[in-house]
Amino acid sequence: MRTVESASLAPSTTSSAMFRSDEGITAEFRNGPGLWADLAHALLPDKPGAAFRDHTTGSERQCYAWAGGYNEPLASILVELLRSPEGGRALDVLMRDCTAPWWLDHQRNVRLAAAGQRFLAEITKRD
Repeated sequence: MRTVESASLAPSTTSSAMFRSDEGITAEFRNGPGLWADLAHALLPDKPGAAFRDHTTGSERQCYAWAGGYNEPLASILVELLRSPEGGRALDVLMRDCTAPWWLDHQRNVRLAAAGQRFLAEITKRD
């Protein structure tokens, strides 16, 4: 893994797929360091570096390098991000357009649980 000091000055340009954001904006989803830039911009578009800085143990310099697509963090940083309050959103971004059966089942279960919570809240309001 490259360190921030030895990182290239140009962001990664390796493309592999497209994804559609919740706002209806189509963006390029990249593998490698570009994936981290895409993730940071999806979580906090105005300050992408802060998306990592606020939820991981990476230094500020590292976080901004990851968000800029200059290099990629260790897997332990992904674990920290997934375990943070933004973990669900991060996972949704990473898994966008995934058609693996386990992911589709997970999404369905999340929607069912949310619907159940709304139904329960509505019933308790009536009583």
